[in-house]
Amino acid sequence: LWGGTVLNFGIPNVSVLLLALVLPPAEIAGFFAAQRTAMLMNLFLIAATQFAARHVAERHHAGDAAGLARLARLVAWGTTLPCLALLALFAAAGERVLALFGPEFAGAAPVLVILGAGYLAMAVAGPGTTLLTMTGHERAHARILLVVAAVAVPAIPALALGFGAAGAAAGLSASMAAIAAASYVAVVRRLRVAPGLFPGRRG
Repeated sequence: LWGGTVLNFGIPNVSVLLLALVLPPAEIAGFFAAQRTAMLMNLFLIAATQFAARHVAERHHAGDAAGLARLARLVAWGTTLPCLALLALFAAAGERVLALFGPEFAGAAPVLVILGAGYLAMAVAGPGTTLLTMTGHERAHARILLVVAAVAVPAIPALALGFGAAGAAAGLSASMAAIAAASYVAVVRRLRVAPGLFPGRRG
C-alpha cells in the first residue's frame, strides 16, 4: 500500500526533476507554478478519499455491492463538479491566476489547463484507487502505477524535448488519465462495480 502511495505522488514530482534535464529554468518555473495550481483540484480528490475510505471498507465487508456502487457514484459526482468548475476557471482566466505568482508565469496558462484535464479525468473515473486499496486489491493498484510510471518517466522528458512544457504537461496528464482508466477497469472486473460517471455493470 505504501509503495502505491509513493508512486502516486512521486510521478508528478519526478516529472519536474526530469524537466531540469531538457528545459530552460524559466520554462520549468512556469510548469512548476502551473502544476502546483492545478493541484488545487487534487484537494477535492484527497478529501473524497478520506471521506470514502472507511465507508468503502464497511460496505465491502458487509457484501453491500449496491451500496458500494452508490457511494462510488456519489464520490465521483462530488469530485467531478468542483474539478470541472476549477478547470473552467483555468481555461477562462488561467493567465490571471498564474500571474498571481508573477507576470512571468502567465504564459504557462496552457500548461495549467492541460494538467487540470488530467485531474478532471481522475474525478470522472471515480474513486478507483480507494476501492482497490480498501478492498484488498492494493497490489493490483500498485501494478497499475508501476506500469504507468515505467512509461511516463521516459515519455515526459521526451515530450518536453519535442513540445516544451506543454508536451510535458500532456504526458503527465495522460499518465493521470491512464491510472484512472486502468483503476476503473480493475474495479469493474474485480468488484463488479462501475465507480465513475460512465455506464457499466453495478452491484
